[in-house]
Amino acid sequence: MKLSHILFSIYVFLIHIACQSNQEVVSPPQYDFKKPTTFKMPQVLDEISGITFATDRYDMLYTVQDESGLLYKYELENGEAKPFKFAKRGDYEDIAITDNQVIVLKSNGALLTFPLSDVDDDKPIKAEELKDVLPKGEYEGMFMDNVQRNLFVLCKNCNGDKEAKKTSGYILTIEANGEIRQSGQFSINMNDVEKLAKVDKINFQPSALAKSKATDEWYILSSANNAFVVTDAAWAVKAVYPLPPSIFRQPEGIAFDNENNLYISNEKATGINGNILKFLYIKNELKQK
Repeated sequence: MKLSHILFSIYVFLIHIACQSNQEVVSPPQYDFKKPTTFKMPQVLDEISGITFATDRYDMLYTVQDESGLLYKYELENGEAKPFKFAKRGDYEDIAITDNQVIVLKSNGALLTFPLSDVDDDKPIKAEELKDVLPKGEYEGMFMDNVQRNLFVLCKNCNGDKEAKKTSGYILTIEANGEIRQSGQFSINMNDVEKLAKVDKINFQPSALAKSKATDEWYILSSANNAFVVTDAAWAVKAVYPLPPSIFRQPEGIAFDNENNLYISNEKATGINGNILKFLYIKNELKQK
């Protein structure tokens, strides 16, 4: 390659980086997407998928890697990631914890469950797989409401959604004995998403969701669209925020801690490890000053 071509390529690359760094970052009122604390993942978590906290334990995140059938306990203070084998290789997209029960979501809608105490006590894990709780489809996002003992699962691609201009979701109830059953449905109106995103058409593919205790709002990630959608408690769309690729390389997981701080996990990108970004909760009255 001629020197002039090399110099031109470098120039184009630098312009691209400059444009990304100058890209306007629009954040929800409670958070500042320009000021994350970054936790760099070890190489084994380059394909980090779902993340969650256990009840009343906010010094570590429980996470899954979307290929290996391994659960990791990630220590926030020292960055240690300890693996626990729960299944053979597969496509694992999200994780939830309620009481002593871990629930892992596969992309085909199957759920794997096993005791959290087996993880904490470093015992061999024997996961039970539930294949018929959810309709056939492609899924990536799941959230556990430990108050109501309901599990919310959001479709990435389910039959009829595209034609109906909606994204379907399902409510699963966790019984006292650990049994999981479908108990309701909900949906997100894609016309409202497109209107607030100011686009004529969007192929919305949710990759994660979580509910804020501070605002009672749903926060939904769509990695394919680099979009952050906020709805009210009844799933009415309130806002759509673009996620700059310079910050959010491939957002796949979302969680809140007990102080309403927001955590978003990203799979690896070219030359960049997977990471978890922490955004401090900002009270409205403080941000307005």
